[in-house]
Amino acid sequence: TTFSVLQDKENLYLGIECQEPAMRKMKRQKTEHDSNVYEDDCVEIFFDPGQTTTGYYHFIVNSLGTQYEAKSILGKVWDRFWRVGTRGDKNKWTAEMTIPFASLGQVPQEGDMWGFNIGRERYAKRFEVSTWSLTRLGFHDPS
Repeated sequence: TTFSVLQDKENLYLGIECQEPAMRKMKRQKTEHDSNVYEDDCVEIFFDPGQTTTGYYHFIVNSLGTQYEAKSILGKVWDRFWRVGTRGDKNKWTAEMTIPFASLGQVPQEGDMWGFNIGRERYAKRFEVSTWSLTRLGFHDPS
């Protein structure tokens, strides 16, 4: 699994490529927004703006493009608008995401530190999880 993260003044962009030699065996059943997308082959992205460790934003997408988002920050109104496109090829699937900074509550400034992590659930041959950065508490640890 490889990924790229880019930004402009208004949005965060992620491109994710998930190598998958067993595309036909992938689990891809969830089609309803905010359903248990994490039960399919999927990627999960976590952001902690300001690296506060007091809350984070959570985005999930499966290979069908089904979206899930949540926040663990209490008392904040959250616009859950974000865009995603997915595509399957012979030996991989990809996801491209656009997340407005307005949905994350702030635009990063030079010198800001943000907690970030990305994880992948893979069910194709046997259940397997991987993360970009090692976590102690499962995926829900973007610090």
